[in-house]
Amino acid sequence: MKECEILQIGDKSSDGRVEIVDKDRLCYLIKSSNKGAVGIRTISKKLLQEYIDLIKIHPDVSGNQARDLLCGQSDVDKFQYGYSSFLIDVARLALGYKDRIKAANSGNGAAGGCNEIYYGAPGAGKSHKVNEAVNSSTTSSNIEADFKAYLAQQQSPKQDRTLEDSTIKVYLGALKSTEVLRIASEHVGFNVASLLEVRDVNKLVDIKAEVSQTEANKTSNNRLTAVIYHYINFLKQYIPDNSNVFRTTFHPDSDYASFVGAYKPTMKYQTTPLADALNALAPDGLSIQEVADELKKALKRNAEGLEARPYHTFGIKYAKYFDEYSTKEIIERAGGGESFRTELDKCKAIYKELVGVPMKTGHITYSFVPQAFTNAYVKAWQLNNNEKPAPVYLVIEEINRGNCAQIFGDIFQLLDRDNAGVSKYPIKADNDLRQYLESVLGKGAAGIKNGELLLPSNLHIIATMNTSDQSLFPMDSAFKRRWEQKYIPIDYEDASKAKLVLEISKDGSENKEVVEVDWGEALKTLNSYIKKETGSPNKMIGNRFIDFDKFPDRKISYSTFRDKVLFYLFSDVFKDNDSFAQDFFGEDFGEEGKMFFEDLCEDDNQNYTAKLLKVQ
Repeated sequence: MKECEILQIGDKSSDGRVEIVDKDRLCYLIKSSNKGAVGIRTISKKLLQEYIDLIKIHPDVSGNQARDLLCGQSDVDKFQYGYSSFLIDVARLALGYKDRIKAANSGNGAAGGCNEIYYGAPGAGKSHKVNEAVNSSTTSSNIEADFKAYLAQQQSPKQDRTLEDSTIKVYLGALKSTEVLRIASEHVGFNVASLLEVRDVNKLVDIKAEVSQTEANKTSNNRLTAVIYHYINFLKQYIPDNSNVFRTTFHPDSDYASFVGAYKPTMKYQTTPLADALNALAPDGLSIQEVADELKKALKRNAEGLEARPYHTFGIKYAKYFDEYSTKEIIERAGGGESFRTELDKCKAIYKELVGVPMKTGHITYSFVPQAFTNAYVKAWQLNNNEKPAPVYLVIEEINRGNCAQIFGDIFQLLDRDNAGVSKYPIKADNDLRQYLESVLGKGAAGIKNGELLLPSNLHIIATMNTSDQSLFPMDSAFKRRWEQKYIPIDYEDASKAKLVLEISKDGSENKEVVEVDWGEALKTLNSYIKKETGSPNKMIGNRFIDFDKFPDRKISYSTFRDKVLFYLFSDVFKDNDSFAQDFFGEDFGEEGKMFFEDLCEDDNQNYTAKLLKVQ
């Protein structure tokens, strides 16, 4: 749902200046109260969305600034921008920047944090839907308006001044210019309907670099280069912040410690100057005679052949004294020759080089190591210190593959939330978790006040569940009812973007004909068969079971279909049932005994697949 659709009849701002009186598909009827004056105004949802998108980028924009930025940039009548300050108030009500929505009998559930499970067939795009949900909180629906607002505050790449309105209009025009798109296509080989559809910063950098080197159409090239310069910097701010997203995957061995955290042995490192270690080799406070006596012992070991060049060891060990005492006098007192002075001077030089080098030492210590839940919990509470805290997401992949009762433990109780998305029932944290949270959040902080845990309204927990997986630990109804279940249907229209390429022989001929099968229609045929034979839709195949985008022209090879789809059918869906193999191989199934999936790998007979998919 777009933000412009979220307001309900009866919603009002806390100061009473804005109240939703009525609404339809296109407009709101809104009562305005200001300094005793009351009026009724009709505001289009399309116009309201423009203001919402602008405030996302510039929360403090004024009514006059918003009117100057937006008026004339869409097909909305320019006279509707006359109530710009009022529109700012309505947009902020929708976004909750200054007032939380107070819907009367809205029945829409929690406005804050949520617990959601996306479930569906394997390959139906559940993880993709999760990413969409995560990114939607930071991604605007009108990137062009956002970019225009961004340009209004930027400086020219070559001049230290804010971009003028005329320049901004030129840049926006360039984004839609067929000349610009032609240049980008011809010189970069990257066909786009509009540069506004390009969200990959690295691709934009490549486009900018290659187009800027092009000699032809210099005026257009310079314009494109300037546009991309600003668009790259804009996207760096526009791309969702993944630092607020924490991910984990459940499996049969997952437990509370791997989800929440536990004390573990860790290596603690400490960096100190190497000089500290070198200086510790010899005792402090020695006299020159005592140092000379140590050298005398080294020279004796050298003369007796007991040790190879022991004077070098002495030189490094006692080098800290070579500035305080003369090496010449030390050697004389030790009874050594002049040649040893050169060797000690070498040791002194080496010591000088080493004293500034840092030395890393480590030792094992035990400390609390937080895992995905605790990391998300801490982040959410750290951001929950203002009126509109940033959302934080804990994403759990394959939630039904783990023992949820064991993994969640008493955290299960926190999943009950009130209408604001806050846990209804706090729980006591164990001592280890409490000490850790108090160390990072602060003693007495809201997230660990009185030693209790409480999910904040900006912490969203989203999980995926594959209907085809046979969980070792079925989720009980008490656990499941605390989640909103969202079914992700198979998108056959999306699947029809791809083709399955088969080589089949007709009429028993050895000559093979290449046939391209609509992947969407093929899936419909397969899923109809699966549903009929198994009596359940749980094992059906999703539209993204095969990632067809990675194939040239989205043409799926037979080998990929065989190794993914057919293997799934033989080894999972119909692993204990010969009926599928009999239908698949037909008369060939019983000629020389049973046939198996492995027979397909040895004999490249694609006619079996053509028959299964009812290819004419």
